[in-house]
Amino acid sequence: MHRYAADASMVLHAGDLGDPDLLLAFDAWPVHRVLGNTDIPSQGVAVRKRLTIGCFKIGLTHGWGARREIEEKIRQAFSDQALDAIVYGHTHFPVCHWHDGILMFNPGSCVDRRTAPHCTFGILEMRETLSGTIVNIDELAMKYLFT
Repeated sequence: MHRYAADASMVLHAGDLGDPDLLLAFDAWPVHRVLGNTDIPSQGVAVRKRLTIGCFKIGLTHGWGARREIEEKIRQAFSDQALDAIVYGHTHFPVCHWHDGILMFNPGSCVDRRTAPHCTFGILEMRETLSGTIVNIDELAMKYLFT
């Protein structure tokens, strides 16, 4: 995973962190996080936030509800803001697609895939354009074990 993180400038965490001490693993980067539905409310940790990263406007939230309706609910929650991307969690299911000019990005989960086929994390690249990549951790582990 360090190969993927070498060029990272920050970490975005969309909630369900569990133990806040896990953030110590990311002490080399600034971390922006929001509360998930299983997180204990912490002072200063919002349910949703808007970030400006370079020239891009990013909405960050955990989300709520069923997978089939979560994106509509999230878009409504940010409807008063012009955004380039919305990063969310809750479903543990990785998503990376464009909807009405907004990149909808759910990195999935590194530790609890639930109904997703694999454990995953995501990378948002913000250069001249905005793009997202879902990284399959299970596939990385197999490469590491057998190479």
